[in-house]
Formats: sequence, C-alpha cells, structure tokens
Amino acid sequence: NIFEGKDSSGNVKFYATHNGRVGAADGIIFGSDTAAANILDDYEQGTYTATITGQSAGSISLYSGDDTLAYTKIGNIVHIQGRIRLHIVNNSMSGQARLSLPFTAASGTEASSQGQSSVATHGVTLNESTDVGVFLESAGGSSLAYLNIIRYSQSWTAVTANQFGGLGATSNHYLAFNHTYTA
Repeated sequence: NIFEGKDSSGNVKFYATHNGRVGAADGIIFGSDTAAANILDDYEQGTYTATITGQSAGSISLYSGDDTLAYTKIGNIVHIQGRIRLHIVNNSMSGQARLSLPFTAASGTEASSQGQSSVATHGVTLNESTDVGVFLESAGGSSLAYLNIIRYSQSWTAVTANQFGGLGATSNHYLAFNHTYTA
C-alpha cells in the first residue's frame, strides 16, 4: 500500500509507503513557517575517500582503507568526521596542507567562518611552547580545507609538508577530524 499526493498533472509530490518511507518533492516544513528558506530539502549521509595535497604541489599518501571519512549533510550544513592514517609525504609537496571535502564550501563569506573543527594529530610536529593544536579552515567556493596550527597567542599558521616529519611505511601517524562547514 502506498499513499500518494499528486499535482494536477499527475506528478507524485508526496508519498508514504507501507514500510514507513516518506518522500516530499519540495522538502519538509516544520511547524507553521512556510518560508522557502525554512524548508529542509536535502539530507545525505555517507563516506568519501579523503586526500591531503600541498597548496602548490605534491601530496601525502594515505593508507588504503584508512583514507575514508564519514559525512552527514543536512540542508547546507556538512559535518565530516573520522580518522585517516598518513603514509608517506611526497618530497615535492609544498605550500599549505589541504584536506579534500565531500562538498564545495559556500562562497561569499569569510573563509575562517566557514567551518568549525577539531583535529587530533599524531605525526604533525607542533612546537610545545607556542602551539595548541591543528584546525581546519574551509575556504568559500572550494572543496578543500586548509590545515592550520592554532597558537597559545590565538594566532595561527599554516601546516606545511615539513611538519609531517618521519613518515614511512611503518608509521602510525594519523589525523582525526571533526569538522562542520556550510556548503
């Protein structure tokens, strides 16, 4: 049994199936607010294969099977999480390290306000006297997020290839991500 709502041309605009699946062509409205901006019209969850590249050139190879991050997209808000294991830094990697994102970050706003994140690290060299940790910065209009080091002084600096020291085939270095941004 399926319940369907159709428009005057016979196109299905709403349905509910016998097993509990519900669909709405234009999205879902909560409460009595009918403004188009308040319609939930997108939800997706899944995984994607992450990459880390240099801003100018090169990349970090990741262990196959340990290169996948999970994402949830609700409307235009995207949350990624998971852990990737680093393998080898390409000698030609240069510039700021960048992580691939599953969706392009929204344009038209400051990059630093695009995302909030927590990045746990094992294998990124930090200065214990000045550095607190690593965070991601989603750049508007890009499907890449920059890795930055936050300092005790609340300033920040780019994570570069030379801060991924001593990586080799037997290494167990990783980056664990918890990052939310606007797509």
